[in-house]
Order: sequence, then C-alpha cells, then structure tokens
Amino acid sequence: MMICPKCGKEFGAGNFCANCGASKENNAANAVPGANTVVNPNNMKLCGSCGKPMAKNAKTCPNCGAKNKKPIYKRIWFWLLIIVAFFIIVGAISSDGDSDNKASNDSQTTKSDGVIESKKEKDNEIGQYSVEILSARLTSTYDSKPAVVVTYKFTNNSNDKSISFNLAFDDEVYQNGVGLNTAYFLKDGDPYDNDNVSKEIKKGSSIEVEKAYILNDSSTPIEVEVKELFSFSDKTVSRTFNF
Repeated sequence: MMICPKCGKEFGAGNFCANCGASKENNAANAVPGANTVVNPNNMKLCGSCGKPMAKNAKTCPNCGAKNKKPIYKRIWFWLLIIVAFFIIVGAISSDGDSDNKASNDSQTTKSDGVIESKKEKDNEIGQYSVEILSARLTSTYDSKPAVVVTYKFTNNSNDKSISFNLAFDDEVYQNGVGLNTAYFLKDGDPYDNDNVSKEIKKGSSIEVEKAYILNDSSTPIEVEVKELFSFSDKTVSRTFNF
C-alpha cells in the first residue's frame, strides 16, 4: 500500500489521495511504501465529525468521509457579515447623536448675542410679538351668566413702535367649537382688571393682560387661540383649559 508523501496517509485504491486529494501519478516517485512513514504534525488536524487525524488540506476525512470544512472565520461570508454589522452599529450611533443634537437644538436656541432662548419662548412668538396664555379662572357676569377670565402675558419684540395687546393680537375663545363673546362687566367684588388690554408698551417690555368671556356653561373645556391681528401668517398660540 502506497503512502502519500504530501499528507502521510495511504493513497487508497483510486488515482488521488483520499485524504488530501494529491495525484498518485504525480507523486508516485515520492510515494513511500509501508505504514511507518513519519507525518508532519503541523499539516494535520482532527476531523470535526469523527475526531480522527486528517490532513488540514484534505477535502474529506479518510476515516469517516466527512467534508473538511473551513473554520467559520476563514469564510468570506463571515467577514462580509462582520463588515455589514460594523456599518450598522456605526450608523445607529451616528443617528443617536443626531437625535440628541436635534433634541438639544429644539429645547434651546442661542441668539447672536449669546442669550439662550428656550423652544417654549420661540413657540409663543407671533410676528414681532410674543404672547403666553397663562391661566383661566371661572367667574360670572353682572347678570349671573357664567364667565371666564383669561390671563395673557404680552411682550413687544418689535424694533421701534409701541403697541397694545388689542392692536397686536386677535384673540378668540371657543367652547364646543363655538366662539365666545367678550364679557365687559363682571359680578361685584371680582378683581377683574381689563385696563392693560389697551395699554401700549415699548419694545422689549412685557405686561400681563386679562380678558373676560361669557361661557355657554361652566363645565365644558375652552380653547383659547391668539394670532397676530394684521399678518399673512397663520401661526397661532393656543391652549385648552378644563374646568
């Protein structure tokens, strides 16, 4: 029986070594008879199926016939998966960073003079002014009809002119989708003060303004909406109050 000089195993009956696939014809001159040939252990490995020794470059195990599979880390598709996974992880980290930056930019904006302005303040800006709908309290009119007093904070951000709340904004209050009428006279003892509605304020100044509205009932929520009186913009500041 001939011994393959390449892997040290028996050639077998075919023209190729059953262990490493070497050609018997090409290696006949170097083939060694007998079974005592010394085999280089560096060229050997254990079969993953039967555990018997076999050549590392053998196509099949000479003992059990199992295919000699490459280690997973030597396969091309393994490294392709690693590369794809790497780019997915990098993309996810980058996306999280962008989201954090966006959230930070949404929550605050830095003006040219270095003053930090919150997003809430930006949302209250309408044209050259800003308005915040602060609160709403129940009361009644002089003739006992249910009413509500809404308090606004008005700031004049214009460049030069002074203006009042009434000339800057168009305010509407809705209940069940129906606009409410303004209440001019409230019950005796109510601390309502609507004088600030018509007071003009200079640029950079703020003032709290109260306005009263006659309710349809004292339990249904109201929607307060404010927009600029003379403007092509549709921007509206709104708030809903539940009683």
